[in-house]
Amino acid sequence: MKTVKLFKTGFFLALLLLLGSCRETEYSLGELTPPANLVVNIEIVGQTPATPNGDGSGDINVTATARNVIAYKIDFGLTPEPNFVPLVDGRVSRKMTRTGTHPYTITVVAYGAGGSSTTVTQQVTVRMDWVVNPVIVTNLTNNASKTWVVDRSVDAHFRVGPWADPATIWWSAGIDDKVDAAPCFYTAQYIFTRTGPATFTVRVVSPLIFANASRTNLPMPAGAAGEACYPFVDRTRALTFAPAETGILPPFSTQTNFIVDGIDGFVGYGSASNTYEILEITDNYMYVRTRGVNAFLAWYLKFRPIN
Repeated sequence: MKTVKLFKTGFFLALLLLLGSCRETEYSLGELTPPANLVVNIEIVGQTPATPNGDGSGDINVTATARNVIAYKIDFGLTPEPNFVPLVDGRVSRKMTRTGTHPYTITVVAYGAGGSSTTVTQQVTVRMDWVVNPVIVTNLTNNASKTWVVDRSVDAHFRVGPWADPATIWWSAGIDDKVDAAPCFYTAQYIFTRTGPATFTVRVVSPLIFANASRTNLPMPAGAAGEACYPFVDRTRALTFAPAETGILPPFSTQTNFIVDGIDGFVGYGSASNTYEILEITDNYMYVRTRGVNAFLAWYLKFRPIN
């Protein structure tokens, strides 16, 4: 009988230990103290009393300091929508890419424990002197005027993929892919003209343009929906060039953008951007890409000249 009692006693002790170990563990994040004393210093490279907006390189150096910081992020004000990137160790150098002298709103966010944050916004005006490669200008405009159309005769003349990975393509159009659903995609003409030593225009010649009504920044008629050809008013817009700085290096990109003036400026496909990175261009071929409504999305277009 003693053996039985000892067995029962041991069993109950083990059960008590098991129940005790099943108690819910309590966790605490501690005090959620947001970063304090966030200071952002922006150095414009080459800034002097005579050159208050810099030396024309477009380069700036940003330094952020604060207490109780775990990480920083920064938006340089280069895109219509905020585009925050990590600010490693609170320091970064950047080339501001708009040609000429322009203001930029720079925002730095410092993150503390538990996601707490502190934000500082500053405006800085930077001068960027940049000259586009004359070979690109010659190929695009013939140093006078040149008309381009989307090249329906080649595979992959219209493509989509992730902006950050140009090697990945999710979908490509085949030859004449949109000829029935959106013939205006192939008939619209884009006349690129050199109007002066460093001034340019582009004219869209077409009563209809190709767009997805729910995924474009172009004005759409009431009730418009989906991909189709939509009414368009023929007009001429100013065209400017700027360095692309997308991380795609030659020979896979010319590292050059052209920008069609106005939020509704476009060529080829009415996406959500008026800025086009020239990936390749020769006298008889042009391959570009632009952003979609989702900034992580890239639309690719191939053009051919008709004169």
